[in-house]
Amino acid sequence: MGAVATSGFILVTGFVSAIIAAGGQWLIAVFPYAGLVIGGAMILLGIWLLATHRSIGIMAASRLTISPKRNLGNVFVFGIVYAGGSLSCTLPIFLVVVGSSLATQGFLSSFGQFLSYGLGMGVILILAMVGTALFQGIVLRWIKAAIPYVSRASAMFLIGAGGYLLYYWIFFADAIF
Repeated sequence: MGAVATSGFILVTGFVSAIIAAGGQWLIAVFPYAGLVIGGAMILLGIWLLATHRSIGIMAASRLTISPKRNLGNVFVFGIVYAGGSLSCTLPIFLVVVGSSLATQGFLSSFGQFLSYGLGMGVILILAMVGTALFQGIVLRWIKAAIPYVSRASAMFLIGAGGYLLYYWIFFADAIF
């Protein structure tokens, strides 16, 4: 089941990576500036979320239903949905993977980096699935206790991720300064 969910994850990240890679060398020139803009926007959004005590959601996600049956199709869809959520959370890391793979020599090297990223995230996905299966009651109690703090914590993580993007693109990507 973990391999099926991971394949759904790799499908989405591979598709997004292929779209980004289609821009190729043009994207290499734009990535540092885009990273700075995205990092700044993430910091501003995080500060706004902290100051206003609001949250951001996707209305379409609330209308999505999956049958509760445990089958490989639903596990594959879970991997796809996990990839979408993961890309929104790990955008700074994903941008670095994409940017560094575009700078590598050759298609196989780039493909290897994308595949490694997908498989690494697949390991996290499998650990989350196993942990949830083994500790479902404990996890549910912990989640219920943590819900009041999720909005503030996610806003702080957003600020931290934006700060990381700015730091990376200013001090480690020699393309700008």
